[in-house]
Amino acid sequence: VRGQVLPVGGVTAKIEAAAELGIKKVVIPRSNLKDVLLEDKYQGKIEIVPVDTLSEVLEQALVGPKKSGLISKLAALVPKMTPDKPGPAALPH
Repeated sequence: VRGQVLPVGGVTAKIEAAAELGIKKVVIPRSNLKDVLLEDKYQGKIEIVPVDTLSEVLEQALVGPKKSGLISKLAALVPKMTPDKPGPAALPH
């Protein structure tokens, strides 16, 4: 899976909100890492994992014995998706 992860707005507020909810790890676009300015009370309470690609997101987000098989299947689908052939999620329901 090769999709690029693009920057998001308000990343610091999102990370702090996650920490308030007890979330221990967040995945953010690497390009947003320079924007993260956490208040002292959040330092060390949440792990920030910067990523560049969807494959890296999946490596962090998926768990269980079928993880690698699912990532392989998704990677096989990506080359088949083009602007004139969108993936299944883009098809009308």
